Amino acid sequence: DGRVISKETEKSYKLWALFQFLLTTRGKAIPMDTITETLWEEQELDNPHNVLKALVFRLRKILDQKKDEKNQLIISSPQAYGFNVQANYWLDVEEFEQLCKKGSQMAKENPEEAISILEEALLLYKGDYLTEHQYTSWVLLARNNYRRLYLEATIELLQLLKESSQWGKIREVCSSAFHIEPLDETINLFFMESLRQENRAFEAKTH
Repeated sequence: DGRVISKETEKSYKLWALFQFLLTTRGKAIPMDTITETLWEEQELDNPHNVLKALVFRLRKILDQKKDEKNQLIISSPQAYGFNVQANYWLDVEEFEQLCKKGSQMAKENPEEAISILEEALLLYKGDYLTEHQYTSWVLLARNNYRRLYLEATIELLQLLKESSQWGKIREVCSSAFHIEPLDETINLFFMESLRQENRAFEAKTH
């Protein structure tokens, strides 16, 4: 409802780490032992299960979850917690994945529609996933997967634009991509090719 609830409790690092962990592993029941070992990997807790239960209670309260079990974001089962993928929510990374897949599937049958869908997908990608967890092992797999999808979608979009000789548009896409992957060889080659096609050889050589 227009509230940014993370700002209201931004000092509660473990609270949001729990939420992010369950969100990243959504759809799975994660054993309590796995969660505590992941979030407190360098700490010895006297009663880890009670600490986790208290944190889940606080998280549910902040998320303002109603009694309607179908829409509980954080669900529990014996000795486990998980993020409920059946609840009413919208998640940017899921939307990003679906758009990348849809754009790729439509590339041959409807290139113009595929271009529009892939452009929409790339607008959702703002850089590395959960940068506040820079070296956290459970984030790395998801982060690398989203980055791979971003690169694949970018290159597929550039190829579609090349096939329709949209050289200016290619440079726009490349320029945005350079903020995320400045040294990717394929993206740089598309950028230089677009300049060459418009008789701007000197600029291509300079680049």
